[in-house]
Amino acid sequence: MSTLPVPTGADEIPRGPEARVAVTRLATVRARARRRRHDVVVVVVSVDNADDVVAARGWGALATIVATLVERGTGSPGAAELLGTTERGLALAVTAPGGDVEDATRRVVHHLDDLVDTPGGPVWASLRVAAHRCRAGERSSDCVGAARVALTAGRPSGTLRWSSAAPATAREGELVTDLALALLDRPDEVAVAFQPVVDLATSRVVSAEALVRWRHPRLGPIPALTVVHLAESHGLIGRLGHAVLTRSLATVAAQELPPDFRLHVNVSPFELRESGYVGGVLSALDAHGLPPSLLLLELTETALMADEGEIQPVLAQLSRAGVGIGIDDFGTGYSSIARLRDLPADTVKLDRSLTRDIASSPEAFDLLGSVLRMLHTTRRRVVAEGLETAVQVAHLRALGCGLGQGYALGRPGDWPGDPSAAAGSSPDSSQPRNASRFLVGSPRSLRHSHSLRMDDAKPSSRIGLKDSSA
Repeated sequence: MSTLPVPTGADEIPRGPEARVAVTRLATVRARARRRRHDVVVVVVSVDNADDVVAARGWGALATIVATLVERGTGSPGAAELLGTTERGLALAVTAPGGDVEDATRRVVHHLDDLVDTPGGPVWASLRVAAHRCRAGERSSDCVGAARVALTAGRPSGTLRWSSAAPATAREGELVTDLALALLDRPDEVAVAFQPVVDLATSRVVSAEALVRWRHPRLGPIPALTVVHLAESHGLIGRLGHAVLTRSLATVAAQELPPDFRLHVNVSPFELRESGYVGGVLSALDAHGLPPSLLLLELTETALMADEGEIQPVLAQLSRAGVGIGIDDFGTGYSSIARLRDLPADTVKLDRSLTRDIASSPEAFDLLGSVLRMLHTTRRRVVAEGLETAVQVAHLRALGCGLGQGYALGRPGDWPGDPSAAAGSSPDSSQPRNASRFLVGSPRSLRHSHSLRMDDAKPSSRIGLKDSSA
């Protein structure tokens, strides 16, 4: 959700796994509202001056601002419920009788504006706010998407922007055509960024996750959530997924990598339902001279648990061929260790909701420890996502978690890397100087040093995209 062209706060609302959690929570809110004959408005908020706040006061001040906005939004008159947060924003759901819901939304938004007390003194948060009134029969994912489009439609900070179905539809139609042209005729527009996955015991990079990036020739970078939504909704997901896979494999094939290195690529359930998908993946690997064991295809836990039998046979076929299968955002409410034993997956990615508070909450630390102990009994490879501070990394090491991913360990970017993501650019500047470096090579002689950078996210499923701090 950003301005066109995309501003800094473009992707600062729930995204990646958190976007899916937000959609699930919204569906629950809407079901409850229907029983009461109330309407629901989705409100998304982005802190537009987040970069200035971080530069002047540090990441702790920005975290305080977001926490304060959550408290004000959920504690204000207007019956607002929290759908999700990120480093720079949040999403709320406002429920009220149909005739009052827009006024209730305005009251909630008005309640957000005030100075925020931070450890370094009061700060004014410059907010960009958008709202979408959910319509009967409209999918919850589309409600969140419409609010996002409203935020991108552009209004000055401090102005509430309401979504408009007709302009949004027209804009989506134009973007679909442009995306199709990018995939078919303008391949330079669609790119791939890579974010490292690090062995927490040795600090060695053992994997990289491929993330989709689309730079529109006129509008600039388009949020990944929007890209995947367009592709899934308009029959382009197969082409988008193929582009991400083949470009990622081409990049990896040109690198000098340790023998156990793995490339993580996200896959949409829509792709897995296409005939010939398995053959296409294996052909792409063969064309680049890469073994199937190098590739790990990630599928969201939500998609797996909702599968009615179409996806799992395909995953089993890929697994038998030697391709790794990963379950993403594990722990978002559908998790079952018993169910996990029956799935053809060798890797589990813990959702950030399990790791976010381990540095400040003994209960969260103990819960994560219990989850890790149970997962270890399944002999799955475990990756902890969303690691943003050196303290979180230290706690994960203490709990015996093998692998980690997040800003504290490396930001997504080109391969070879972007110097803007060099050490010290992560949210916690106290991390080790080499923590944000993408180091590739053997343990004895790390001959290549690549820095990495980042941005964005997605809805129901996804193709190589994720929260910035995944």
